[in-house]
Amino acid sequence: MLAPPIGFIPLRVALDIIRAKLPPKVDAEREIAEACHGGKLKAAYRTWDGGADDLDPKIWWRQRWREFFEHGTVDLELPLIDDNGRPMPDGRTGKWFTAKGCTREIFITSDSLAAFLAEIPPLPPIDSPKAKRGPKAGTLNRVVAEMQQDLMVGKITVDGLRAEPEKALAARYGGVSRDTARKARICATSGAVSKPARK
Repeated sequence: MLAPPIGFIPLRVALDIIRAKLPPKVDAEREIAEACHGGKLKAAYRTWDGGADDLDPKIWWRQRWREFFEHGTVDLELPLIDDNGRPMPDGRTGKWFTAKGCTREIFITSDSLAAFLAEIPPLPPIDSPKAKRGPKAGTLNRVVAEMQQDLMVGKITVDGLRAEPEKALAARYGGVSRDTARKARICATSGAVSKPARK
């Protein structure tokens, strides 16, 4: 699968990041769909040349919008193009070949995702206030946020984060304890999809 265009995050990766910041009972898929429909999140689809074009917000009105999250793709009726990248003069679309049209990968812009995440109130600390040992809530939350940011910008993959030894992970995130690094990794990758869907 092609890497996402610069400035874009695959829909399923965005779902993992947002889900990790929301309370467990919140429907993250619905939150994303409503934000895309309302313009808070900017969605795009992969173009034939590997770039990205804006995805019409009305697409989220579809009854089966949850299917977008299953594979991170959408079926669109796009014009057929010639060898020079221009639409065919007869106006044919992808439905000329297949009834479902053109299947395209969905992305969320990094800028809109960052703004959306900034509006989500922080989750309460996972540590019990009675605990005598373990990381302070502020340190743990900082490391979780840094890990999520690294995942969002593609600095590290979910699989890479999960596989990194605790000692190296602790050093990477400001010399925190291994216990803090381990707990932060669990929070940052909870509900994450380890591998993208294959075409």
